[in-house]
Amino acid sequence: MQLADLPRQINAQRAKGLVGPRGRVFAIGQKCRLFAGLAAAIALQPGSAPAQEYYADKTLTIVVGSGEGVPAASAAQFYARHLSRFIPGNPQVVLDFKPGQGGNSAANYVAAEAPRDGTVVGLIGGKAIWAPILEFTKPPFDVRRINWIGAKSQDNIACIVWSESGIESLDDVRRKEVRIGVTQPGTRSAVYAKLLNDLTATRFAPVPGFENVDAILKGMEERKVDGHCGSTLESLRLRVPVWFDEGKIKVLVQFARNPDEKLPGVPLAHLVPRTDTGKRVMVFLASDSFLGQAMMAPQDVPQDSIEILRRAFTAMWDDEGVREEAGKERITVNPVPGTQLQDFVAQLNGAPQDVLWIVKSVIEAK
Repeated sequence: MQLADLPRQINAQRAKGLVGPRGRVFAIGQKCRLFAGLAAAIALQPGSAPAQEYYADKTLTIVVGSGEGVPAASAAQFYARHLSRFIPGNPQVVLDFKPGQGGNSAANYVAAEAPRDGTVVGLIGGKAIWAPILEFTKPPFDVRRINWIGAKSQDNIACIVWSESGIESLDDVRRKEVRIGVTQPGTRSAVYAKLLNDLTATRFAPVPGFENVDAILKGMEERKVDGHCGSTLESLRLRVPVWFDEGKIKVLVQFARNPDEKLPGVPLAHLVPRTDTGKRVMVFLASDSFLGQAMMAPQDVPQDSIEILRRAFTAMWDDEGVREEAGKERITVNPVPGTQLQDFVAQLNGAPQDVLWIVKSVIEAK
């Protein structure tokens, strides 16, 4: 019930003889729900004291779509340390790691099984949103109805080569075959390079069989491969910061909406293809960076709770001390508001079918 509806409801009850001239209730039981509704309406008005203290004595659980020891886990631990003090009522913040299926396990749990009271949110990557859009899965939720709280940054995804490879740009990759390490078909390490080959005539040659990204990076250092596609710049800066400091690698292209401020001359992938379809495919791939480590809440959570969490998220990243600590931990911060994420996911869901078919066919290729 909204406060604006109360006069009409009270007059209706008065006409039935259930409410006296001063609002006194003459009936009990079910009819008294009118005044219960009044109390609830007052409590849930934005800015009211009860709404502001909603999270007091509660626990906010962040479900993380990865295992521990990776950049997403580092971000989650950062939230666990700082987010509570920006939420009225200062709830305890705990982490629940649910790795699996590229983040889909966590996304499905938050969207379909978690309580819809604002006490559970998820921290997932963009590919967990790709799955239902590309129809890889039939998730029990509509991606357009998810409530987005915000993302700490757009985590630009890159293709890199070892500096001694002699490769300086994508033009060089069109003239010379470049070996890149691949973990499994359908992963970033394979998909991004394959689509660059198909849409921009590059000659990335996949070398499969690497256990994980760290193994690929070691392979670059040992010159078993020339490069790697598909990791975020933040992840690379956390894993091998000295490579950037000493110029041991060259970044050839970045998948993102905006260039990394430290790499202004490195082209954005969606500006490289010559066809409109090719450009749209690259924009779709770049969505993985824009949605990287985004915080989501289930559908049907009361809007008051969503707004409280969104304001807390923004306030945390606006705090000078928080940003300073993030810088010391090499955590990239360029916050994306929840409302902006909400609009972006809706646009992504409406991508042209030919674009979705191209992306899906490469991911599914063996």
